[in-house]
Amino acid sequence: REREREREREGGRGGREAGGGGGRGGEQEMACPTLAFAFALATSMRLTQFGMVEGGGSTAARALRRVGFGRGRLAPRPLRLLSSNAVAGGGGEGGEGDGADKELILVRHGETEMNAFLHRKPYKSFGFKDPGYYDTVLNAAGVAQAKALNQRLRRSLPRDEVDLIVVSPLTRTLQTASHAFDGYDCPRLVAPHVREKLWLSSDVGSHPSRLAETFPAYDFDHLEEFWWYRGHDDGDGHGDGALEDWQLVREEPNHVFVDRLEEFRRHVRARPERRIAVVAHWGVLYAMTGLDFRNCEAKRIKLSELREKFRFEA
Repeated sequence: REREREREREGGRGGREAGGGGGRGGEQEMACPTLAFAFALATSMRLTQFGMVEGGGSTAARALRRVGFGRGRLAPRPLRLLSSNAVAGGGGEGGEGDGADKELILVRHGETEMNAFLHRKPYKSFGFKDPGYYDTVLNAAGVAQAKALNQRLRRSLPRDEVDLIVVSPLTRTLQTASHAFDGYDCPRLVAPHVREKLWLSSDVGSHPSRLAETFPAYDFDHLEEFWWYRGHDDGDGHGDGALEDWQLVREEPNHVFVDRLEEFRRHVRARPERRIAVVAHWGVLYAMTGLDFRNCEAKRIKLSELREKFRFEA
């Protein structure tokens, strides 16, 4: 009888320990989302010295963007295959009905010589001086990023599923598109509407004839001789050719910048293609989505999920 009672006591302890273990496991499972949320929150608040905010959207983020405009050196995030629901203010802009909506593959260019310089000397920091990297080009890291993106795209985006590739006429985006979409046999359109907001010499473009020599696979015949912002006297934002030196850098006003992006949205909505890749710039993609893009980061998003009204707060 004593042995039977001892076995019963041991069985009771084993059951309680098993039950307790299950309870602890349940607590751990419940704690994981909390820990994940705390980690995500901490990550979203981690700011870099040159103003890019990985979470984006906060007052602190906007304040730091005024210093760096998100142009620092950051490793690219993985390609997001699903459309994002995190776009600020999105809704109802894709067309008439769900069937008319379009999918965009938004890509920021690879790292450039100017990005590397701004990593060392943030924009508008004490003693900052524009280094004069006119129409800046990809550095070795940027070329490697674009080629790596090509490999990711080939694994996740069949080459026959891209109907059109839209590219900013700045050299860094043309280089990025050439590497990232190598092997994608679809039409390519050079669109000055998605060029970067002009801040520095790197945002001053090259003449169409020079671009045609460097990138013979693209058509530049529709570009004006000076297709970038050069200042204006009559308030239309397009310039009148009165500047003596085409290399003069005059910051593009936000309203001029946003107006041309809205015009781009209207053009995209009117086009027949359903899936369009857009290779552009940090300022352009941020104004359209409210999201930060690292160098050579790609995100797939519906046209209807872009901001209801494009804006640039920095």
